[in-house]
Amino acid sequence: MVFHYMKYYYNGITSNALYHHGILGQKWGRRNGPPYPLDEGDHSRKEVKDGWKKSLGSGRNEHLYDRKNSSTEKPKRKVYTKEQIDKHRDKLLDYYRYKDRKQYLYYRVASDDDVAKDLQNKEQVKKALIAGAAVVGISAAVYLAYKYDVINKIKNQKNTSEKDTLNIFKGSADDVEFVLGEGSTIHRMEGSSGLDITKKDEASYMAFDPDDVKRYRALLRDWHGTGQRFDTSYKTTKDIKVPTEKAARKIFSELYDDPKFKNQLTEDLASCLQHAYKASGHNLSRSEAISAAKGHLYQDYFGMGIYSLVGKGESSKTYFNALQKAGYDAIIDYFDAGSLGEKPLIMIDPNGSLTKTGERLVTQFEQMSTYQDLMRRGKIL
Repeated sequence: MVFHYMKYYYNGITSNALYHHGILGQKWGRRNGPPYPLDEGDHSRKEVKDGWKKSLGSGRNEHLYDRKNSSTEKPKRKVYTKEQIDKHRDKLLDYYRYKDRKQYLYYRVASDDDVAKDLQNKEQVKKALIAGAAVVGISAAVYLAYKYDVINKIKNQKNTSEKDTLNIFKGSADDVEFVLGEGSTIHRMEGSSGLDITKKDEASYMAFDPDDVKRYRALLRDWHGTGQRFDTSYKTTKDIKVPTEKAARKIFSELYDDPKFKNQLTEDLASCLQHAYKASGHNLSRSEAISAAKGHLYQDYFGMGIYSLVGKGESSKTYFNALQKAGYDAIIDYFDAGSLGEKPLIMIDPNGSLTKTGERLVTQFEQMSTYQDLMRRGKIL
């Protein structure tokens, strides 16, 4: 018997009421028996239980029992296209490239059938884990950021408990800030036409958040002295994984403990400072730049380290290589974040993760109207 506590409204008057509903076929004063017929004479509690067991498999609901409990029924194999299999193989190779050399070599020569089995297994695990993501309050968007890490970590463990699964989710959430899914649009502002950052083997500053794109478009300078400004758009050719600040700092701190990296970072930052002072009409000697760089690094070695990435020195290459080895494809530009943008990005390898899709001229009128729109909506940081 099921009880429902209900509240209803009639002519503006609220009324509370308790309703009950019987079970179809139930008689008052009698408890419904097992769903299967019992042997005659089985009336005790134990006999009823035994009789129910003996009668399983015979009766009107036999097909339901067989469907739910049959262990011999094999799940149907999903059929994948050659394109889906090749795409999944590429993702496996990309995932294991720096993490597990043995697995990387295995999937290079694995048959299409083996890759298809792995793909089906991952899809099944992903469906099961979405519920786990909800338990720990992880949104679907964030879940996509580390789906391959989580699935592989759980897949590689035997008899993973619910507690272990949740810990893996939480650990991945600490490491990954977000992901730009394959096919996402990302922008870069240029001072000249015809430029394509995918043709250069170097990191690049970019924006993907709609308001960030508008901020950089409105504040775009005439860097090349052409009198023109261009908004170039790109598409991501794979999932772009971005580390949390905690993870990014940890990798940077481990490098900064090395005196060789620290000295190189000081030299690179000094070069950046000299360039910045010269652009503002002041000259800074090398000794003055070195002294200033040391002072800045003492105050905030991570923030100024991110600033020095613009110089594309050897310290930048070392840090970017460490990020790639850890499985990341981009990093938030923490020097600009909070001032010029909310989540501006530094793409580590545009050549291997982007393709150019368009380019358009940005007029001064558009810059002014975009800036006014941001001001009106309180989006100027």
